[in-house]
Amino acid sequence: LLTPYWAVAESDVAAHACWSGFPVVAQGDGGLGERLAHVYDVLQSRHRAVLFIGTDSPQLTADVLVKAATLLSASSNGPDFVFGPAADGGFYLFGGRRPLPSAAWTGVTYSASSTMAELAAALEPIGRVELLGTTFDVDTIDELLLLRDELSATSGGGPARRALREWLASVVNP
Repeated sequence: LLTPYWAVAESDVAAHACWSGFPVVAQGDGGLGERLAHVYDVLQSRHRAVLFIGTDSPQLTADVLVKAATLLSASSNGPDFVFGPAADGGFYLFGGRRPLPSAAWTGVTYSASSTMAELAAALEPIGRVELLGTTFDVDTIDELLLLRDELSATSGGGPARRALREWLASVVNP
């Protein structure tokens, strides 16, 4: 069973009415590494495993999340950490089932072609790392066009995916 949380950047809005009914965790202060460390620690204290996905990979399917969760729930011979590598060197998904020192998160250069490799290297002394398939996240107009093309080639998905597919087709021109 997966329990989704919204990791909200602004601590003072975590209690806002718009989030009522949704599990929310405040990201805390600092740079991206500090905020990821904080959210991971909070969720790790509540759950056996943690999965992070960003909002910049809406093409992900439930199958990817199920595969990552299944790997992390495997017996002791399964991986301790799972990455979904992004084509630009970052990652679209991270999962873990072991505590991590803050330095693992804060010692990484984010938004760089080496981001995932740096974090994976920091994790290797702590536990086994496994990679999922590589895909893209949307950081540039070219990646937005790629998203439009990928979603237009599929017909499945729920109402939100259909709405995104229609919106991209109407406003993102080649």
